[in-house]
Amino acid sequence: MKTKRVPKSVAELMRSIKGEFERRQASGLRHIKATASKTSSGGKPDALPVSVTCKAYEAIMWLDAAFIGTPDYMGMAWFWNYEYRHYLRDATHRQRQRIHAALLKAGLPVEGESDEHKAIILKATR
Repeated sequence: MKTKRVPKSVAELMRSIKGEFERRQASGLRHIKATASKTSSGGKPDALPVSVTCKAYEAIMWLDAAFIGTPDYMGMAWFWNYEYRHYLRDATHRQRQRIHAALLKAGLPVEGESDEHKAIILKATR
């Protein structure tokens, strides 16, 4: 199978987006460590219906990025491999949480790509 080559400008854009995401994730981790370090992780999720401004939504995404790979992930920030973008882009927050939790339970890296990842994602999004 022939693979397409990604144009240099697209590759640079993707690297800059990833760099910004990693910067926000690190910042979120510092915030969590400073404010909630004594609180235990995980537990039953609680629904929190709120109306937010664009700025507040961005702050929540920034915080959720720090929870990727932990039982506290809220289902908002993206964690998945580019291969699964079409399945997870339109998934609900709850579906993303279930997928994330299932990947952790299976001992798989949440950003990975494999037949096991795809099976878990398809089961949760159908």
